[in-house]
Amino acid sequence: MCRMAAEDNPMGNTAWTPVTHTAWTISDPFWAPRRATLTATTLASQHRQLRDSGRLSRLGIMPADPGRAGSHAYYDSDIGKWLEAVAYAIAERPDAGLRADAEAVIVGYERIQMPDGYLNSHFSAIPERRWRNLEQDHELYCLGHLIEVTTLPAHIIQP
Repeated sequence: MCRMAAEDNPMGNTAWTPVTHTAWTISDPFWAPRRATLTATTLASQHRQLRDSGRLSRLGIMPADPGRAGSHAYYDSDIGKWLEAVAYAIAERPDAGLRADAEAVIVGYERIQMPDGYLNSHFSAIPERRWRNLEQDHELYCLGHLIEVTTLPAHIIQP
């Protein structure tokens, strides 16, 4: 592998300043309507799917449906991706219904969080399997979505 020396890297001496996602807008005729649909329709539909599939019952949000009993290592990734998308969406277009749904999910995660801070609905039920198969069990991937949500400004994810 060839490594470039810092002095040979034209980007190496550049100071980068992060730009928050609320510092810019997308107003073009292709993406703007799709982003509006995301907030107005898609995220609510995805929440219903999380509820109807039994994923939210693992967080104690919805009663467990015996017909959908069980869990899967990937379930939290679906919830985490949804929560992340909602946080970004309501930062741009506040929506009381989406915010309430997101806050219920956050409270659900608070409910299942283990004393050592561990946070995953599937492995909280089988703690002896935590961190045993990082390559395939999806724990770090699920955690990544929750970390992303917590990096957003506090006013977005907290009242």
